[in-house]
Amino acid sequence: MDRNEQRLAKEVTLLRDAYGEKVILVDEEGSEEERAYHILREIEMDGRHYCVLQMEEGGEDEAYIFRVGDDHRIEHVEDEDEWERAAEAVDELLFYDEN
Repeated sequence: MDRNEQRLAKEVTLLRDAYGEKVILVDEEGSEEERAYHILREIEMDGRHYCVLQMEEGGEDEAYIFRVGDDHRIEHVEDEDEWERAAEAVDELLFYDEN
């Protein structure tokens, strides 16, 4: 990538700074089931914050992209286009980390 070329997103550490390397998510319906997730990546894109999380137990091959809202609230990305842009930005960061 040319140094003058703009990347889609920049890496940030807002959740890690607030919670450490993992977060506990509770079901939106308020069920008692809590699950621990490792924070794999955090990015800022278009003024929004996103995170990539992986389940602590049994999620070795699966990672999930979430939007991080006000007060570090982790939310599902409902809009398919928004999710695609966030996934592309994460892929871009992973690619340039490898090079």
